[in-house]
Order: sequence, then structure tokens, then C-alpha cells
Amino acid sequence: GLGADLGVDAPTPAAGAARRLLPGVRAGEEGTGAVTRTSRIVLRYATMREVNRYVLNHHRHHPPAQGCVFGLAALVGGAVSGVALVGRPVAGALDHGFCLEVTRLCTPTEGAEPHVASRLLGACRRAVVGGMELPRLISYLRADEIGTSYRAAGFHRVAHVEADTHDHGNRGLRWLPGLFVPTTEPVERWRWEAGPGCACPSCERVRAERSAA
Repeated sequence: GLGADLGVDAPTPAAGAARRLLPGVRAGEEGTGAVTRTSRIVLRYATMREVNRYVLNHHRHHPPAQGCVFGLAALVGGAVSGVALVGRPVAGALDHGFCLEVTRLCTPTEGAEPHVASRLLGACRRAVVGGMELPRLISYLRADEIGTSYRAAGFHRVAHVEADTHDHGNRGLRWLPGLFVPTTEPVERWRWEAGPGCACPSCERVRAERSAA
């Protein structure tokens, strides 16, 4: 089943809804997933194992993810040219059941096909907001990156997140001394959001105007 294929810890119906996200998606053969074609870029569903293998080989600063709801791969000329993974929000305050997070987005550091990142992000947005009917999809981007692909995919920049080593609380105490290794480097980031529940000022203003009408 889809849950087993993706290695997800979320209910299978949620990932099943993601399969219905895109116009033109059709069932693929075993091991290939469903695909949708536009221009040179072909999108297909990918297992967490596939996405993590690509992330391990190509991502500049993130390790493989620990879990997911669904994954996508972008193919150009039959070869994988980028991947995305959507899962539960890492921040506990946002893990309330009405939000998912793009936890990994990865394209080659050299020779990347134009628009692959924005196509993956747009597909993730349509999967979560359109297919699964959740109000909010979030993702984090380093503060030194301008976010062109996020803007093209319909995301809005919402909140600045200070650099954090993620070793506070009892996280370091769960490991033997010297064995705790943070999974991300401490850098400043921006949180980007998409969907009707987006918390950016412009979206909140639109919601307020609609409520007052």
C-alpha cells in the first residue's frame, strides 16, 4: 500500500489524498508511482527511501529525513533532477493536525534544470491544500536565500526564525555523552507558508475583510 511504499507514519488516507492532487495524474507501474507531465519536467510520486538517497547525495546541508507523508521526484530526460518530501511540522507548536511541512527540497548544486524547485513546491502545495484540503503548508529557507522558487509556487514569507542548535531541553540527555549530533546547522531561516491558513499579513488582512463583509 501507499503507506508502506512511502514509509509514512501518517494515516494512509492522507497520503492517498495526495495521489489525487494534480490534473493529469495517472497510476504508474510498480516502483514508478503516478506521473504528470508539463514541458520537460515530469513529476512522479517517490518513496521516502528514494528521496532520502537523493538528499544524501545532493543536499548541501540537510541529512535524510526521519519520516514523511509523501514524496515527489522531478524527472528530466528520465533522470531525477530534484525531490521534495512533505511531512508533519518539525515545530511542535505547528503540529496540530491542520498543517504539513515541506521538510526536504533538493535539486543538484550544479546543472539544475530551471523551474524544477518551483514545480516541486507547487505540486506539494496542490497536494496538501487541494488534494488533502488542509489549510496550511509551511517550509523553511535559509535567510541568505531569496526564495524565488517559493514565490513562484505561491508561498509567502511569513516569519524570521533565529538560529538554533536544536540541542536544548532534554534532547542532548537522551544520548550518551558525545553521541548527540544536531541534525541541522544553526543558521537563521525564514518560514514560508501557502494555503488559505497562511499567516502572512496580506493573507490575514484578506481573511479579516471577508469576515467583516
